[in-house]
Amino acid sequence: MNQARVGIGVAIVLMGTAIVAHALPQSGEYEASPVQSASKTLPAALLSGPRFKVQDQAPTDGFMPQFTIQSDFGQYVVSGHEMLAVRVQEIAALDKLEEISKTDAFAGAMAASAKKTGKAVANVVTNPKETAEGIPKGVGRFFKGVGKKAEKAGASAVDSVKEEDDDEDVPGQTSTSQKAGEAAKSVTGANKAKRQLAKKFQVDPYSNNAALQKKLDDLAMAMSAGGLAMSVVNPIPLTSTVASVNGLVWDTPAPDLKAMNDKKLAALGVTPPARKALFANSFFTPSQQTGFVTALASLQGVTGVDAAVALAARKARSEDDARFFRRSAEVLALYQKKAGPLASLEARKSLFVAHARSGAFVVPAAVDYLTWMENVDHFSAEPVPGAKAREVWLTGQASSKAKAELQSRGWVVKENVLGTGGR
Repeated sequence: MNQARVGIGVAIVLMGTAIVAHALPQSGEYEASPVQSASKTLPAALLSGPRFKVQDQAPTDGFMPQFTIQSDFGQYVVSGHEMLAVRVQEIAALDKLEEISKTDAFAGAMAASAKKTGKAVANVVTNPKETAEGIPKGVGRFFKGVGKKAEKAGASAVDSVKEEDDDEDVPGQTSTSQKAGEAAKSVTGANKAKRQLAKKFQVDPYSNNAALQKKLDDLAMAMSAGGLAMSVVNPIPLTSTVASVNGLVWDTPAPDLKAMNDKKLAALGVTPPARKALFANSFFTPSQQTGFVTALASLQGVTGVDAAVALAARKARSEDDARFFRRSAEVLALYQKKAGPLASLEARKSLFVAHARSGAFVVPAAVDYLTWMENVDHFSAEPVPGAKAREVWLTGQASSKAKAELQSRGWVVKENVLGTGGR
């Protein structure tokens, strides 16, 4: 399964004086990572449907719940509410795509496209399914060395964070979406047809869902090379309030998106090496890349964007990591809009943080469920010299204990800040 690596790039490391881990205060008992009940935490639309069912037990790693989806198109293990919503929407799209693929009109169009393109579509009947590949890694690797001096990444963020990378295996940066659809790419108009289809189904044309990619490519070929009419495709609504695809992705060819994003980053003062590193990281698909850059583009006049981009480009080793950085940027964009202007971003180990002009120190925590653990205890105990306030903005929620402990140390805890109930 393409979601085997669901590590979310989340490490909340604050600036300040170095404090040795054993010298930090310990505040009460730590919480065990809870196992959530999907039936008690999910809306009905995300819990089950005609072609899928979510297992009730959802273990967490102290930050994100892991949901297992059993579907007619394979088993998916996903991290967090956003990826759950994405996969459920894709299952609804697959259901409709399967219906279309069984029609005589589709069969005739595929035969016509086969004559036009030759062997490129000879095996269109192949129907890949997603399969689980074990329990995904958690985010523990991002917390190693949390008690050490939090050195600034600065302008050389790409190099400085490299020293902290000590995973047992570092995956290659090649996504399924890049491998999928080679036949369709060779036909004029196929890419546009694919984006139009994805828009009708409200799915990501660059998704790493192999089954979805196969169906979209087949139908795009039938339309662009076989003459199948787009009118046979009816749009479907979102199954949840989570929409993680920027509309530009549906309407703009990928090369144009890259040029657009590059121009926006350059205007923010992001250096060519940092921009190149971001575009070279295939986990930042055109969709995640565009969402990330769009959020950052709202931070005009804020310094340190270069270091933040370089850090994200280096640290994202899965699509979930890229989503984490995208949502972190969205949190800071929201802060600037709702709470007041930011002055600077700062890359700190595995996370970029922000300094507001008001003097507040802001930690964007794109996690669904923050649990009171040793590392959270340690980071929250470290001082932030000069900060008039310390704030954690969560996309999800904190446990009662985590919230109480953080507040007892003077932290302001904001929950569900993106308004999606735990995206």
